[in-house]
Amino acid sequence: MVCRNCGRNRKLKQCRCVPQDFWRLPETREALTRLDMAAIVALLRRHSDLTLKAIARLTGLSDGMVSMLESGRSQLRDLVKIRAALQALEAPPLAPQPLPAPRPEEGPLLQTERTPRSATAPEISPDDWPAGLDTVRTWAPWNDIFSTSTTTEERQFAEIAFRWLVTPPDTTVAHSAGAHVGDSDVQRLRAVGRQLKTLDNTYGGGTAFPLLATFLCHEVAPLLNGSYDEAVGRSLMRTTAELALDTGWAAYDQGEHLQARGYMVYALRLSHAGDDRLFGGRVLAALSHQALHLGQVPVAIDMARAARTGTQAISTAKMTAMLAAMEACAHAAHADRPSCLHALSTAETALAAAKSDDAPSWLDFDEGGLWGHAARAFRDLGEPTTAQRYAENAVRSCHIDHGRTRAQRTAILANAHLQHGDVEQAAALGTRIVNQAHGLRSHHVRQDIATLARDIQVAGAATIVEVDTFLRQAKPVLVSSDGVSASSG
Repeated sequence: MVCRNCGRNRKLKQCRCVPQDFWRLPETREALTRLDMAAIVALLRRHSDLTLKAIARLTGLSDGMVSMLESGRSQLRDLVKIRAALQALEAPPLAPQPLPAPRPEEGPLLQTERTPRSATAPEISPDDWPAGLDTVRTWAPWNDIFSTSTTTEERQFAEIAFRWLVTPPDTTVAHSAGAHVGDSDVQRLRAVGRQLKTLDNTYGGGTAFPLLATFLCHEVAPLLNGSYDEAVGRSLMRTTAELALDTGWAAYDQGEHLQARGYMVYALRLSHAGDDRLFGGRVLAALSHQALHLGQVPVAIDMARAARTGTQAISTAKMTAMLAAMEACAHAAHADRPSCLHALSTAETALAAAKSDDAPSWLDFDEGGLWGHAARAFRDLGEPTTAQRYAENAVRSCHIDHGRTRAQRTAILANAHLQHGDVEQAAALGTRIVNQAHGLRSHHVRQDIATLARDIQVAGAATIVEVDTFLRQAKPVLVSSDGVSASSG
């Protein structure tokens, strides 16, 4: 018997992979039933010759994750990663996913994305809102805090928003230990942050996230623990908050939702320390966006409302427009058409009154952003004609360097055509998305392509030339393990 992991003959004992009787062990079968990867890794170490590096190589998990799983310091909760790891380890088949199987002539195209990575909601640490500034300087995303967490409950999200709304300002952020930190250091962080954000917009979170996380770890962390006065300290906190949010967005685009949420909540706390209430509202809007993507609609609504409530006394017109548009999307997902239309009207009125210089540098919301949010909202309300009109405007207005955003807006447009029953046009737009996705490392774009492919197959129009072209061109994107060959709504 040839092992598909190493290609060696198991009967001749050339293979040092998973023993043939491993999955028959009672404790292994119990761990498999629970999808407990920590227990499975520990059992592999006990009943096989596999090293930690070998397990990482077989499963596609990082060396660090495998080490933490073996020691019990972490648990893997991403169902897609779990299933991929178990398949690589040749575990017995798990229960099939409740999604339509591909038709025989279409092969395994859709089997690669049957359970989106985003389908499993991330969980929140009980220490999501660090109280003191000493905690802020050490409670940092470059530690292992996202490896251990408690069950996700809506009350925990509500507590985060509530603490941001009512916690008194930090009386001082000055720090007198470590190397001197000045304005030039903060300006350097901002300059590098802008470059990394450009990389994220152009090439996706898979490219930007490792760079942003490394930059926070090696460049920003020492400055937070340095010596600075009050003015520099506030500026440093605000700048770090922006970097942390950008890192959260990149992790979100990569499909790493637990880490994304941690970086975002960290950004919220830092914005509070930096006395930047407006940016705190921006962070809550990001948390709302993520919750909506994960299907946590009540959380999305609450976060968007908290952002508007907490910033209404100081909000600029453009900020009001962005927050109202985000709330409209959440109401649409809740099928609350009146609230959605009211929020969209507020956003449109506010944006029309906005001046070019009334928004901070980190807020790039414009008409294209409003149209993109409106297109998404009307798509979710089941009004494809209106969604199509807004989506077309949103795609046309997209910045030339924002490849991910263009692909996501095109996906909304394709969804609207499919809702209309125009499978041919939806498939043609799908092919355009695939072409736009080359060079992007974006799990979200890849997921949009997979979702559109599934929906088109369900519609059943394989004889249409455009459908055949899209499905053939989408296949290599979907079988890519990291989305490199594939590549804000």
